[in-house]
Amino acid sequence: MTKSQSHKASYNENKIASASAKKRGVKSYLFIAQENAFIVRLGSFLLALVFSVIILFNPHFVAVDSQSIQHGLLSLQMLAICCAFIHGIGFSAENIYFRVLISPFWHWPVMLSLLW
Repeated sequence: MTKSQSHKASYNENKIASASAKKRGVKSYLFIAQENAFIVRLGSFLLALVFSVIILFNPHFVAVDSQSIQHGLLSLQMLAICCAFIHGIGFSAENIYFRVLISPFWHWPVMLSLLW
């Protein structure tokens, strides 16, 4: 079985499970996760958009002058903003390491540390 066939088979199994849950009047966990995923992805995209505009148009928000910038922290924040854009547009990685990298569990706190 090829990778695309196994992906289609798992998709069909999830579709059948959610259809049977709808018949019983129970919301499927997969369906609930998809509803919440849109809200989380929208939040990631909007946070990334706001912070990238702030850094682009008001660099004094990050540091008063170029000598006082903490380059390590700023690099981590820029990586978090990039990951938030990737997560926000709906990319879903198959590799577990990339899933962790673009998950909002780490990039939201790092972006919000920019406010500190």
